Amino acid sequence: EWKIEMIVPVPLHRKRKRQRGYNQSEILARIISKNLGVPLGNHVVIRKKNTKPQKSLQHDDRRKNMKDAFQVVRLDKGIRNILVIDDIYTTGNTIHEVAKCLRDAGAQKVFFLTISIGQGN
Repeated sequence: EWKIEMIVPVPLHRKRKRQRGYNQSEILARIISKNLGVPLGNHVVIRKKNTKPQKSLQHDDRRKNMKDAFQVVRLDKGIRNILVIDDIYTTGNTIHEVAKCLRDAGAQKVFFLTISIGQGN
């Protein structure tokens, strides 16, 4: 119904991914991509800013922490409807910033799916 053309996981900063060894949002996105037959865009967006973990911040600080944290490095011109996958939704600041940079790069509609909802402050 949404006519999703690509699935994009919320990226970790390369330093955090190296420490952790995996990106849980990418794992979820890969499974969903495979099951739906929709291309995975796991290198479309990068986290250019090594942000602090959101769970340790108050609401206003979370917004500031995520501001300009992401960058689209490559989005094909024909891709208009994107599904963003994240592991947890608390205040929406992460999803908002990822969606903003995707829309700025040409996406018309950005939907999101999370596996868990946290308690925002």
